Amino acid sequence: MPKSSIRTAQIIATAMTRRNKVKSFTRFQLSIKAIGELSERSIVTPAFLSGLSSALVERGWSMFQVSNTTYSFIKLSSASMFRKISAEQILADLSAE
Repeated sequence: MPKSSIRTAQIIATAMTRRNKVKSFTRFQLSIKAIGELSERSIVTPAFLSGLSSALVERGWSMFQVSNTTYSFIKLSSASMFRKISAEQILADLSAE
């Protein structure tokens, strides 16, 4: 029986928590096929992926698509340490060329 997006998020988050006990993981990728296997779904719909993304945020992970068949995951605590820039900085860089 197919798993819900919430249950699949729980599986992914739990697995990463266990892996982090051995080696620190702050980011990783899964194929759409792997997501289908984890959720026991032959078809992974956009609605399911949206629900999965929302459920992962509640568990401290962000998910985003990086190719037609691949999704990246990053720990929110790691992403919060990214360098922040503003639109003004980007526009200034562009006008400096």
